[in-house]
Amino acid sequence: MQFLYQPLTWGFLLIGVPILVHLINMLRHRKQKWAAMDFLLESHRRNRRWVMLKQWLLLASRILAMLLLVAMLAKWVSNSQWLGLLGGQTTHHYILLDDSYSMEEVEQGESAYARALHALSGIVRSISARGGQHQITLLRFSRAALAAGGAEEEARIDSAADLIAQSVPRDPGRLLDRINATAPTALQLSPAESLDMIIPMVAANSQESAEVYLLTDLRRNEFGEPETLRAKLQTLSDTEAQLKLVDCGKAATANLSVAAIDPEQEVWAAGVPLMVRFQIRNQATQPAKNVVVRVKAISYGEGTTTPQPDQPYSGITLDLPPVVIEQIGAGETVTRQVQVIFGEPGQHVVEVMLPDDGLKTDNQRWCVIGIQESQKLLLVDGEVAGSNSYFFEAAMEPSQRLRTGLEIERVDAAFLRDISPAVLEQYDVVGLLDVPRLDPQAVTKLEEFCRQGRGLFVHVGRNTNIQFVNQQLHRGGEGFFPIELSSILEIPQALENSEPQVAATAHPVLAPLTQLSSSPFFLIRIRQQMLATGESLKSPTLEVVAWGPEKTPLILDKPFGEGRVITLLTGLTADWSNWAQDPTFVVLALRSMGYLSSFRRDATSWPVGSPLEMVVRGTRVLPDAEVLIPNREGTARLRLQRKVDESTVGDTVEPLARLEVDVNSVNLDRALVDGMLRPGVFESWMIDVQGTPIVQNVAHNVAAAEGNLQRVSRSELETKFSGIAFDFRTADAVSGAGITLQEASQSTLLLALLSLLLLGEQWLAYSASYHAPRTTGRAR
Repeated sequence: MQFLYQPLTWGFLLIGVPILVHLINMLRHRKQKWAAMDFLLESHRRNRRWVMLKQWLLLASRILAMLLLVAMLAKWVSNSQWLGLLGGQTTHHYILLDDSYSMEEVEQGESAYARALHALSGIVRSISARGGQHQITLLRFSRAALAAGGAEEEARIDSAADLIAQSVPRDPGRLLDRINATAPTALQLSPAESLDMIIPMVAANSQESAEVYLLTDLRRNEFGEPETLRAKLQTLSDTEAQLKLVDCGKAATANLSVAAIDPEQEVWAAGVPLMVRFQIRNQATQPAKNVVVRVKAISYGEGTTTPQPDQPYSGITLDLPPVVIEQIGAGETVTRQVQVIFGEPGQHVVEVMLPDDGLKTDNQRWCVIGIQESQKLLLVDGEVAGSNSYFFEAAMEPSQRLRTGLEIERVDAAFLRDISPAVLEQYDVVGLLDVPRLDPQAVTKLEEFCRQGRGLFVHVGRNTNIQFVNQQLHRGGEGFFPIELSSILEIPQALENSEPQVAATAHPVLAPLTQLSSSPFFLIRIRQQMLATGESLKSPTLEVVAWGPEKTPLILDKPFGEGRVITLLTGLTADWSNWAQDPTFVVLALRSMGYLSSFRRDATSWPVGSPLEMVVRGTRVLPDAEVLIPNREGTARLRLQRKVDESTVGDTVEPLARLEVDVNSVNLDRALVDGMLRPGVFESWMIDVQGTPIVQNVAHNVAAAEGNLQRVSRSELETKFSGIAFDFRTADAVSGAGITLQEASQSTLLLALLSLLLLGEQWLAYSASYHAPRTTGRAR
C-alpha cells in the first residue's frame, strides 16, 4: 500500500491512542471486598470469554478507524500510480474538448463550454497535485476536423493540438489561462477526428500510462448512433488506456433555429421584386407560439460602397417588416417568404434573425444575392413573321413602367452559326422557338453554352422536324434535347365544362400556380402536342413540369452539363394551342427564364469554415486587398490584408485578379482562424486602377442539425458502449473535486468504510458496557 502524502503516514502512530485509553481505564479499577461479590465473580467467570471478545473487537475497531482515517487523508494510491510517483512510468493525459456550437447552449446562466472549461481546470489542477511524471495533450474537436480536412495527405496532431505532450507544472495557472481564452466555434463536430489523431499516439507510446478524457455535451447527433465512435473507443480500450467521459451538458432547453434561407429561382435584376424563402425549425418538445422573425436587406451598390470595419456591414441596412409565425409545433419546420427589391446592381445581403434563446448561434442566417442590371435573353424564332418571339416579348416586356429585368434580343437561326462562343456567353438563356433546323456549328455552340451552366428553352410547333430533332439534337440521349419524339398527337376539341387539359407539378417553374384554390388552366386548349417515345421518358434525370392532355408529359426539365433545358411539347400558334393568350403563360415565361439562368450563379451561402475566394476578370486592380471578418457582437470586425495574384486568361491579355483565404492556411494565426470559424458575412475588397472599390460578399452559415439539443442519457450510453470500460462523471462533479476521478473513487470508498466502521464501533461500545434495566411503573 502506497500513499501520495507520505508525511501524513506518521498519523498511523495514532493507533496507540485507543490502546493507551484502554490501559488507563484498567488502571482505574479498585479492589473492594463485598459480601455479594462471590455471586458476581461466578457470573463473570461464566461470561468472561464473550465479554473479552467484545472488548477486543471494540479495541480493534477503534484502531482500524484510525488507520482508515489516516489512509484517506494521506491519499492511498494504487501500485501503478506509485510507479509514476517513483519516476518509473509517465502518465500521459489526452484531453479532447468539444467546441461545437451546441456547447454554447446556456442553462442556468452558464454554457456547456464554460462547464467544460471548469472541469478541465479541475482535471489539470488535480494532475499537477498528484506528483510524478505527467504530460498533457489538449486537442479541440474543431482543430482536429480542420486538420483532417486540410490539403495534407495525413492529419498531423502536432499542427492541430493546443498542447501536445507538455509537462504539467506545479502551478498550472498560465496553462489554464491559455485554455480558458478559447471559445466554441460555429461548426458541427464529432469526436471521430480527434480520436483518429490520438489513437496512433497512444499505441506508439505503450510504455506510458494513458488517460483519455472526453469532454462533451452528449448530443444525440453524435452519440445517438455511435457505431463508428464505438469502434474507435474500443481500439483505445484495447491499448489499456483509461477512458474518462465527462458530461458537460444539462437538460436540453427549447431552441428555435433558422434552418435555411434561399432566394427563389427567379430573375435577379435591379428594381425587380424578388422573393426570399426562409425556414424556421422548432428543435424543442413543446410548440412555440408568436415567433417574431426579423428580416434585414443590406444593399451594396457597385462602385459606391466603401469598407466600414467598425460597422457590422459596409452596406446600407434596411429593416423589412417583421414576420410573425403564430405557432410552430414541436419538431416542426415552417417556411415563410419575404419580398425584397434592390434598386441597383451589387452583391446584396438578406439577413434573417430570431429572438435570443438558450442557443444564439443558430438564430441568424444570411444569403448573398448577386443582382445584375438585367438578364440577357436570346430568342431564336423559327417563324418568319416572328410570332413566337412576339408572345415572349409581350409577356416579359409589357411596358416601360413595369420592369421585369429581362433584356431580349431576337435573331434567326443563322445568327447562331456565325456568333462567336465568347459573345454567346454574354447571354443567360437562349430560347429555340419552333426552329426547323440548326447548323452543326450552332448545335455544338449551344451544347457548350448549356454545359457551362446556362439554360435553353425549347418549344416545338408546326415548323419542327421530328427527324432532325431526334438525329441532331437528341442523338440517343447525348444531345441537349431531352427526349426522342415519336409523333404528333391530335387532341379533339374539349367541352367547355371538361377538366383542365394542363396540370402543373411542384416543379419550381409552375409551383406558385399549384397553391391556388382552383386550377388556373381551365381556359387553355391544347390542339396538337408532340409525343415522346416511352424509352426516352425513362431517363432518371428527367422531370415533368406539367402534364398535358391524356396525362402525357407537356413540359419537361432535364440537366445538361452544368445547365438545364426546359422543353415545351406544344406550339404557341393558334393551330397548336392558345396558351400564349392565357395569363398563365406570363408565369411560365418569366419563371422559366429565372430558373434557367439560376444555375450559373454563385452559391448564396457556404458552410462555416469554407475558404474565401474572390476573382475579378477584365479589370486591372491594385495589388493590395482586404478581407473584413465578422467579429463577436459589439466589436469591430477583423481586418485581414492580402496581396492580389494577377495573371492573364488564355492567349489574350485579359487581366485576372484572384484573392484566396483558406482557414487551413499556414499564414493565418489562431485569432484569424477563430474568426474564420464564425458565421456571418465576409467582405473581400479590391480597388481598381481608377480607385473604384470592388466587393465580393460571402455568407457563412452554421449547420442547422447541430441546433438539435436532444441528449443521450447515461443508461443509454452504457448500453450503446457495453463492453467498453469507461468512467462517467458530470462536469460539475469533476470541476469541484480537485482530485482525479480515480482518486475520488478511492477516497469515497475509504470514507464509506470509515463511516460503516464507526457505526459498528458504537454498537460494540454499547453492547460491551453496563446498562441498568428499564423498570415499569408497577415495579416502581
